[in-house]
Amino acid sequence: MLDKVARIAPGESVLVHAAAGGVGSQLGQAARLLGAGRVVGTVGSHAKIETAKGFGYQEVVLREEHPSGFDIVIDMVGGTTRRTGIDALNPMGRLIVMGNASGADDVGIPANELWFTNKTMSGFNLAAFSAAFPAEAGRALRRAVAAVAAGDLLLRVEELTLDQAAEAHRRIESGTTTGKLVLKVP
Repeated sequence: MLDKVARIAPGESVLVHAAAGGVGSQLGQAARLLGAGRVVGTVGSHAKIETAKGFGYQEVVLREEHPSGFDIVIDMVGGTTRRTGIDALNPMGRLIVMGNASGADDVGIPANELWFTNKTMSGFNLAAFSAAFPAEAGRALRRAVAAVAAGDLLLRVEELTLDQAAEAHRRIESGTTTGKLVLKVP
């Protein structure tokens, strides 16, 4: 997503919403591995700030603080965060839509606004990408695994047993999880 969709270039600034979550915990680190300059994350609560900082973000702020001045904004939250994502972009900046964890109604961004401000909005869905471009998805996965094996990409994984599936869903829906939450199947 960062290289193919966001077209990240060395030195660019990146803002990642939901920086302590399962995807956000990886994106800040990946952006830095790809040469990003300033990498900032947002989180939904004070309790997640230190966790997100542990994933390599240079700065972590609460989502409602609305940081700005970015070349790339990655939004997995949706709702009003999508609107603040567009507002946070520099001219020629790219907003990448990767989800709607908030479950909020979609926020429309007028095409004329993108035109007048020289900004771009793109979507990225890993399942759809993998189905359409399996070889490219495989290469990206091998790069990610190599980065983890080399210690360049930190993974935080919490395991729950299969009989705790309802608890896993409750925690994900409540927005209290950080890093990756997986179910261990015997």
